[in-house]
Order: sequence, then structure tokens, then C-alpha cells
Amino acid sequence: MSKLALFFLFLISITVAFDRPWNNASWIAANPNIFSYGIEIWWNLPQLHKTIQTLELEDIEFSNQTATYMEGASSAKLQAENNYNICTRQENLSALWIGLVPSVGPMLMFMNEFSKISNCMEYRSNWVSSVDFALNAVEKSFMEAEQSISNAKKSYEDLQFLGLCDQNYYYEGGEHCVEMEVAFEAIDNNIGDGTYGQYVLALNYSNSLENQLQFHVPDLSITKTIIQLNHGAAITYDDLNKKAKTSRENAEAELDSLSSEASTKQSTLNRNLVDIEEQKLYLIKKAPYSLQAQSPGTISELTENLKQKKLETDNGLAEAEQEKKRIYKRSYLATSITSLVA
Repeated sequence: MSKLALFFLFLISITVAFDRPWNNASWIAANPNIFSYGIEIWWNLPQLHKTIQTLELEDIEFSNQTATYMEGASSAKLQAENNYNICTRQENLSALWIGLVPSVGPMLMFMNEFSKISNCMEYRSNWVSSVDFALNAVEKSFMEAEQSISNAKKSYEDLQFLGLCDQNYYYEGGEHCVEMEVAFEAIDNNIGDGTYGQYVLALNYSNSLENQLQFHVPDLSITKTIIQLNHGAAITYDDLNKKAKTSRENAEAELDSLSSEASTKQSTLNRNLVDIEEQKLYLIKKAPYSLQAQSPGTISELTENLKQKKLETDNGLAEAEQEKKRIYKRSYLATSITSLVA
């Protein structure tokens, strides 16, 4: 297997998974917006809410499989926004928020008041749920794109094995080979441009998203772009997969049609030769009228011509039938078709 093929297999086997640092004690302890001395309180809602505000969950095209996570993210976001609005309107907290300093007295007083308000305390779980669901949607979008690419790649490799993408094959079934070659060159060579570069571009953006997740207040605005890119990639490569399957079906139908035509031609030639063999002596110098229309000349010339055509037809059919059975031989389908066209 070539290094390029190995790279491709490695690439599509990657399922993107993002870290959730808010599940780690070290991220929580280092985050100045979270009080974590004996009890964990996400107190600085004006700062933490900036993450929720970057989640753009409207006007996004996505699959049914991703929809569950998107709905979960939207629902949790609405609840987080409700928590935020109620909590930040509390008069006994707003003054402390404005003038809060990291000294023990004011902080403890603030936390005491903060912990008494259910919407303030519930904000953390809805923040986490909204962000987790959004990341789940992004991860699912990568899985779907990768599956679509993998399916299309397999169908393209089938066409290559059948010989329908060979340079010397010009018949039915090879019409989409150039398009598929370009599409998989984009994947193999990490090209993030154009229609076929959407997955690669999403993969590049995922690195930026992973970096953002490590910040105290992550910016998740890129999630919408990633989901849309992966959805576009899934549609594009699903379409290529359909084209590849249709190409194979068309080539197989073409072989059946050519075989049927060759068999009909073979039967006609056999009947003509039998007619000639059965002619009386007085007809030897003149071909039957039905045969003169097909090939003018003497009976001898006509007979030789028919015999040659029959031999070519017999050989073509025999080769086609033989190649058609060699399903484990590369280019067997293209060879079968070519043997009947030539």
C-alpha cells in the first residue's frame, strides 16, 4: 500500500474528540471566574456568559443525527440565559459585582448571597450542558463527514478495481472518475479549498476550537462554521458515492447490452453461413439477395467475410464471458466491455 493511501486511511480513521477542561480540577482552580475553596461556585456570570453568547445555534444546516445534540444545546442555552438574566438583576449582587475585589471579606459576603439564589447556582450546570451538547454536535458532524468520505472512497476504489477509471477505458461507467480523483486528492493532500476541501478546513478549524477550550472563557463561535462545513462535506461525498455506484451499475448494464447485441449478431451470422452452405450449385455464382445487401461480392468472398465476422464475434463473446467471471482480477469489467466494443 502506498504512503498516500496509508495517510488517507489514517486521516479518515480519526474521530475528532474535544477536551472538556471544566471537568478537570486544575482548570477550575485556575479560573478566576470560579470560586473553588471547599465549594465550587461559578460566580462571575458576566464573564462566563460570554461563552454562551458565542454559541450560534440558529440557521445551521445539519443532519438528523446531529439534530439531537443541537436541540440539547439550544435548550440548555435558553436555560443558561434565563439563569443569567435573573441572577444578574439581583440588587444585592450587582453592587458587589461592580466593586468586587479579591479580598476575603467582600468575596465571602458575595458568595453567601450568591449561593442563596437558585438561578445563580443553576447557571453552571446549564452552561456546561449547553457547551457539552454543542461539542457533541461538532464531534458528530465530523463522524458523519468521515463516514461519507469513507463510503465514497470505497466506491471510487471499486471503480478503479473494475478498470472503469483506467486511462485507456473510454466507455460507460468512467464519466465521474476525474471528479472523484480531484475530490480525494483534496483529502489526501490536506487541501482545504473549494467544494472538496470542506472536511479538511473543518479539521483545521477544530484545532482552533480545541485551543479555545483551554481558556477561562472559551470562544465557541467557530462551532457553527465547523458543523456547516462537515454537513457540506457529507452531502458532497454522499453525492460522489451515489455517482460511483451509478457508474458501476451503468457499466454492468452496458456489458449486458453489448453481450445481448453480440449474441444476436452471432445468431444472425450463424444463420447466414448455414444458408450459404445449403445453396444449390446454380447459386454458387450469385449470392442470395438477402446476403447481397449485407456484403457485395462473390459467394466465396461473402463466405470468408461472414466467417471472419463470426470468428471475431465468437472471440469477443468468449473473452467477455471469461473476463466477467474473473471478479477478483483487476479491470475485469472494463476488459469485458472493451472486448465487445472493439
